[in-house]
Formats: sequence, structure tokens, C-alpha cells
Amino acid sequence: MFGSISDQIPGHELQVEILSARNSTHSEAGPYWPDDGPDLRVTGGELKILAYTVTTAEGNVLGRHFVLLKECGDTQIRVLNPGKPMKDYQFNVVTRDSPDANLKQVFLESPGRQSKNALVLELNTVFKIRVDRHENQSVCSSGLTVDQVKTAIDQLAATLAVEDKLTSPRDWRRRGASFGLPGLDLPTSAGGNGWNAEQMLEIFRHAGRYNLNLRDVVGGAHGRPAVKMDSAIARDALKQLVDGNAYFAVAITEENAGTDTKSMQSKAEKDGEGFRLTGTKLWNARLRQATHVVLYTSSADGSAEDRSAFLLPINHPGLEILDRYAHGLTGNSFGGLKFENMYVGPEHLIGKDGGGGDLFDEHFLYWRLMQAAAAIGCGEQALEIMAERLRSRHVFGAPIGRFTHLQQPIGENLTKLRMALALAKEAARHYDRGDFDAAEPLVNGIKAEGVEIALTACDEAMRAHGALGYSREVDLGDRVRDLMGLRIADGTTDVMRMTVVRENYGFDFWGIAVRPTSE
Repeated sequence: MFGSISDQIPGHELQVEILSARNSTHSEAGPYWPDDGPDLRVTGGELKILAYTVTTAEGNVLGRHFVLLKECGDTQIRVLNPGKPMKDYQFNVVTRDSPDANLKQVFLESPGRQSKNALVLELNTVFKIRVDRHENQSVCSSGLTVDQVKTAIDQLAATLAVEDKLTSPRDWRRRGASFGLPGLDLPTSAGGNGWNAEQMLEIFRHAGRYNLNLRDVVGGAHGRPAVKMDSAIARDALKQLVDGNAYFAVAITEENAGTDTKSMQSKAEKDGEGFRLTGTKLWNARLRQATHVVLYTSSADGSAEDRSAFLLPINHPGLEILDRYAHGLTGNSFGGLKFENMYVGPEHLIGKDGGGGDLFDEHFLYWRLMQAAAAIGCGEQALEIMAERLRSRHVFGAPIGRFTHLQQPIGENLTKLRMALALAKEAARHYDRGDFDAAEPLVNGIKAEGVEIALTACDEAMRAHGALGYSREVDLGDRVRDLMGLRIADGTTDVMRMTVVRENYGFDFWGIAVRPTSE
């Protein structure tokens, strides 16, 4: 059967591994799983089918049943029953010594089972199935679906975690290029796949489940503004980006210019056809890992409130990196840039002189939405970790999940995260239609509330783990710390909320907030 299926997948081969229990009547020669039981972990790109024998309490065999493994915790699994695919099936995995032989048997028991007459489900076979490309078969990244990209992310995450490179943006981009990861949201004219915001939302959300640092490994990221340029420098940088060999930082903020960009002191002055740039940037991430940086300054010819943006290689003559250190999001560096009378040619200007403000608004509208999606995924995974902890951690002779006050945060925050996701999808649809005015208040609201909800979810999960949650044995402390950074980065929670009020109730509220007190 598996052979015939393999023949229907051109360029691929179906790999099937079958492991059985030593006492299984369905296998005479093995191979058998180890004495401590089968490996029931769920791995990206891999399908596991479980077969178990159904027996009455009196020992009458009723038959053999097959289910698809969906999730695996420390002591519990979740499966899909082909006969009732919409029903949620969960089992505790219990290992017992066999009374008739020197071996262990593996049983599946329904959580909370009370009746002594319940059916006995004994696991006897595990089918592990993978679809592998032939060695000479190239990847067609443009043809991948959202789910296929998620699976590829799962596989690469497992590999990089083993290599202790899970949070390395350069490794993700270089190796993720094999399935088109860096170019997903870049236009096809630039070598990308042209995915829309609603599609990308799911990819950022999925990446965030692994680690919030992965907010930087998906798509063109801060390299997206380069598509608005028409110079050899931009074309080369975009090609490197799509190929996984480039990584872009952005430098906007300064020591005394964050939300208040009008206070920016970095300046551009005309020098023939080119420019001379002078200034200092601070609180910028990614600079030590980046190959390029998008640098914002005041404009050379515009008014004092206009901005300009330049695309520069990170080793551009006259560009000095300053190092600072952040508490979280440590997959990237943290610091700033210093430049004094630095010459840049006109080919480095993105758009037109004085057009940096509009460039910033459009780019960060998209970027904030994707950051919120990554935060939502981060919080969702924390709740799954918390749920498994409530099942597996025993206190006073029973699981701590019996303390229903520990269940309440899961229900509350899961619902809030789903609400946040629904709002994010609505914002993405507005963005994809080009209705940026409708998208902006939704995006700013979801950047604020999505991050805050995810932070609360991760904090609750960490507390449910007690001292373990505060240790490095689990990543919940990292999730809390990273989300605390994201509540500041790319638009602080407080300012995002203020913009929601401004957009919905009138700009006079914004004027009240930012007008100097001397007026």
C-alpha cells in the first residue's frame, strides 16, 4: 500500500519504519521498540500511526484500531480517530510489566477513567512515515503551501536546536533559503514568493511558538523597503536576501528620539549628487549579525520634520557599531551606530529625499502586525507547556491540574489569544487590500494587546512550574523576558494604545498628549 502511494508523489520517496511490541501477534520477527517503550514524539515532516488492540476486561479481543498521533506530552498523547475526526481523543501512556513474560507492555488509558470494566487498549505497533525528496530533486519554494512551510520550519528548528543555533538569525536565513523562507513576502520581481500578509501571519505565528527570536528569521523583514529602490546595490542586496546570505537591521531610534521621531538629531546634507551623514543611533538590534542596515536621518532638502532612509552595507566606510546589552531577545545584538560626515552615494537613498516618513509608516504597519503574530504563537505554546505541566506534576498524590485555579489562566488567556488572532487576521485583510487607514488602528491595537496577552500567558505558565519555571530547564523565563522586550520594541504598548484612541476618537486626544505644557 505504501509503495503505491509513493509512486504517486513524483520526485519523492515514501520512507516507512515499523516498530512493534515484543508480545505483538502482528509481528513475528520485529523490529521491536526498546524496553522503555516506543518513541511517540511528534516530529515535523513525519507521520506516526498507532495501532492498538482493544480487549474487554474479561480478555476478549474485540479488534485492532488505528489512530494518527497528533501531540505528545510527558505522559499523555492526543490522537486523531479516522472514524470521528472532529472528536478530541486523549490518552495517558502507561507502561506495565507483563505477567507472562519478561517484558513491558504499553497501554493507552483515558484520563480520569473510573470503571474497572473499561476496555483495555494495548499499543502493539507504531508506523513512522516520512516523504523524502530524491537527492537530485530541487526544492520548488514558490509552490509551497503555508502548511508545507510550517513543516519545513519544524524540521529546521529540530536541527538547529540540536546544534544550539535555534536563535541564530543568520543560520535560519541561510538554511531556510532551501524552502524559500527569506523571500516569502518579497515580490516575485525581486525573486520572492509574493505571499500576502494573511499568509505571512500564520508563518510568523508558527515561528513564534518555538522562540520569539524567530520573529527575525521569516521573510524579507527590514529588507522589504529595498524593493522600492532601482539601483544595482539594492538588486544585489535583495538577491543576497532571497538566497539567505543577507540580513538587514534598521536604525531609527536615538538616545533622545524614540516615538518622538521629530527629535531625531541624525542629519543628511547634500554633497554633489550624494550625501554626508552625521549622527548617533542607539537601542538598535541586529547590528552585529546584519550584513546591511536601513539608516534613517533628517532629510537634506526637506523641512525639519522630513526624514530620509538609506540602504547601507554594515561595513560601509565611516559606519561604527556601538555595543549595548539587552535583557532579552538575545539571538541578536543590541546597540547603535555612530557616523560622522560619512559619504553615501545617491544609489543608497531609498525612494526620495524626505520620503522616509511614509516609508517608515508603511513598513512598520506590516512589521508590527507580524510581531504581534509571533507574540501570539509564543503565548499559545506557553499555554500548551502549562497544560502538560498540570497533567504531569503531582503534589499530595495527584496532578496539580485538580487545582482548578491553575486551569483558569489557560482558559482565559487562550480565549484572549484567539481573539487577538482574529483581530490580526482582520487587520491583515485590510492591509492586503491596500486599505492602510483601516488597518492602522487594528495593527497598533493588536501590537499592544497581543503582546500583553502573550506576556500574561507566559508569566502564568512560568508560575505554574514553580522553581522549575524560573530555571533554564524550561524556556518560559526566556519567553517572559523576550515579550517584555517586544512590548517596548517596534512601538511601545502605551504609545500603541494612544494611537488607537487617536484614530478612533479624534486627533485632539493625541494633541493633548504630546503638546508641550508651556502652550
